[in-house]
Amino acid sequence: MLDHDLFKEILISPAMEESDRIKIVSGFATANIVDRHMSHLSQLELPIHIDLIVGMTPISGIELTHHIGFQKIARNAPYEGMSFNCRYVANSIPVHSKVYCWMKGDALMEAWLGDRQTTQ
Repeated sequence: MLDHDLFKEILISPAMEESDRIKIVSGFATANIVDRHMSHLSQLELPIHIDLIVGMTPISGIELTHHIGFQKIARNAPYEGMSFNCRYVANSIPVHSKVYCWMKGDALMEAWLGDRQTTQ
Protein backbone atom coordinates (compact mmCIF):
# COMPACT_ATOMS: atom_id res chain seq x y z
CA MET A 1 0.00 0.00 0.00
CA LEU A 2 1.29 3.44 -0.92
CA ASP A 3 0.75 6.25 1.52
CA HIS A 4 3.15 8.93 0.32
CA ASP A 5 3.72 10.92 -2.86
CA LEU A 6 0.85 9.28 -4.70
CA PHE A 7 1.04 11.82 -7.53
CA LYS A 8 4.58 10.72 -8.38
CA GLU A 9 4.07 6.99 -7.76
CA ILE A 10 0.80 6.63 -9.68
CA LEU A 11 0.71 9.47 -12.21
CA ILE A 12 4.37 10.06 -13.11
CA SER A 13 6.67 7.07 -12.46
CA PRO A 14 4.75 4.53 -14.60
CA ALA A 15 5.12 6.86 -17.61
CA MET A 16 8.86 6.36 -17.41
CA GLU A 17 8.39 2.62 -18.00
CA GLU A 18 7.54 2.92 -21.72
CA SER A 19 3.81 3.51 -21.28
CA ASP A 20 2.27 5.81 -23.86
CA ARG A 21 -1.25 6.22 -22.46
CA ILE A 22 -3.10 6.36 -19.18
CA LYS A 23 -6.78 5.58 -18.77
CA ILE A 24 -8.31 7.11 -15.65
CA VAL A 25 -11.73 6.61 -14.08
CA SER A 26 -12.29 9.05 -11.24
CA GLY A 27 -15.40 10.16 -9.41
CA PHE A 28 -14.25 13.77 -9.56
CA ALA A 29 -11.61 15.63 -11.54
CA THR A 30 -10.63 19.16 -12.45
CA ALA A 31 -8.98 20.72 -15.47
CA ASN A 32 -6.26 22.03 -13.12
CA ILE A 33 -5.15 18.54 -12.06
CA VAL A 34 -5.14 17.39 -15.70
CA ASP A 35 -3.00 20.39 -16.64
CA ARG A 36 -0.66 19.72 -13.69
CA HIS A 37 -0.31 16.08 -14.72
CA MET A 38 0.38 16.97 -18.35
CA SER A 39 2.84 19.69 -17.34
CA HIS A 40 4.89 17.28 -15.22
CA LEU A 41 4.92 14.66 -17.98
CA SER A 42 5.89 17.28 -20.56
CA GLN A 43 8.80 18.52 -18.43
CA LEU A 44 10.07 14.92 -18.41
CA GLU A 45 9.54 14.74 -22.21
CA LEU A 46 7.03 11.90 -21.84
CA PRO A 47 4.38 12.30 -24.58
CA ILE A 48 1.44 10.56 -22.96
CA HIS A 49 -2.19 10.37 -24.11
CA ILE A 50 -4.65 10.77 -21.24
CA ASP A 51 -8.18 9.29 -21.34
CA LEU A 52 -10.33 10.47 -18.43
CA ILE A 53 -13.80 9.35 -17.39
CA VAL A 54 -15.44 11.48 -14.67
CA GLY A 55 -17.91 9.24 -12.89
CA MET A 56 -19.91 11.19 -10.31
CA THR A 57 -21.60 13.55 -12.75
CA PRO A 58 -25.04 11.86 -12.46
CA ILE A 59 -25.17 13.13 -8.85
CA SER A 60 -22.85 16.14 -8.77
CA GLY A 61 -22.87 17.34 -12.34
CA ILE A 62 -19.73 19.06 -13.58
CA GLU A 63 -18.81 22.66 -12.88
CA LEU A 64 -18.88 24.74 -16.03
CA THR A 65 -15.33 26.01 -15.42
CA HIS A 66 -14.02 22.42 -15.30
CA HIS A 67 -15.99 21.42 -18.39
CA ILE A 68 -14.65 24.40 -20.34
CA GLY A 69 -11.15 23.66 -19.04
CA PHE A 70 -11.37 20.03 -20.18
CA GLN A 71 -12.57 21.16 -23.61
CA LYS A 72 -9.72 23.66 -23.90
CA ILE A 73 -7.09 21.05 -23.03
CA ALA A 74 -8.62 18.51 -25.45
CA ARG A 75 -8.85 20.97 -28.34
CA ASN A 76 -5.62 22.91 -27.93
CA ALA A 77 -3.18 20.15 -26.88
CA PRO A 78 -1.15 22.55 -24.71
CA TYR A 79 1.85 20.21 -24.45
CA GLU A 80 3.69 18.97 -27.52
CA GLY A 81 3.11 15.33 -28.42
CA MET A 82 0.41 14.88 -25.78
CA SER A 83 -3.33 14.52 -26.11
CA PHE A 84 -6.32 14.43 -23.78
CA ASN A 85 -9.80 12.98 -24.04
CA CYS A 86 -12.51 13.37 -21.39
CA ARG A 87 -15.93 11.78 -21.00
CA TYR A 88 -18.58 11.95 -18.29
CA VAL A 89 -20.81 9.22 -16.91
CA ALA A 90 -24.24 10.69 -17.58
CA ASN A 91 -27.09 8.22 -17.99
CA SER A 92 -25.93 5.51 -15.63
CA ILE A 93 -25.24 4.91 -11.98
CA PRO A 94 -22.53 7.17 -10.53
CA VAL A 95 -19.00 5.79 -10.46
CA HIS A 96 -16.83 6.85 -7.52
CA SER A 97 -13.85 4.65 -8.45
CA LYS A 98 -10.28 5.77 -8.74
CA VAL A 99 -8.69 3.56 -11.38
CA TYR A 100 -5.45 4.31 -13.22
CA CYS A 101 -4.41 2.00 -16.07
CA TRP A 102 -1.09 2.61 -17.78
CA MET A 103 -0.95 1.22 -21.31
CA LYS A 104 1.54 0.73 -24.12
CA GLY A 105 -0.54 0.49 -27.23
CA ASP A 106 -3.35 -1.87 -26.26
CA ALA A 107 -1.29 -3.73 -23.64
CA LEU A 108 -1.85 -3.07 -19.95
CA MET A 109 1.48 -2.20 -18.32
CA GLU A 110 0.43 -1.25 -14.79
CA ALA A 111 -2.82 -0.54 -12.94
CA TRP A 112 -3.72 1.18 -9.69
CA LEU A 113 -6.99 1.15 -7.82
CA GLY A 114 -7.91 3.04 -4.70
CA ASP A 115 -7.87 6.29 -2.89
CA ARG A 116 -5.88 7.86 -0.14
CA GLN A 117 -7.92 8.29 2.99
CA THR A 118 -6.84 10.04 6.11
CA THR A 119 -8.18 9.71 9.62
CA GLN A 120 -7.92 12.15 12.47
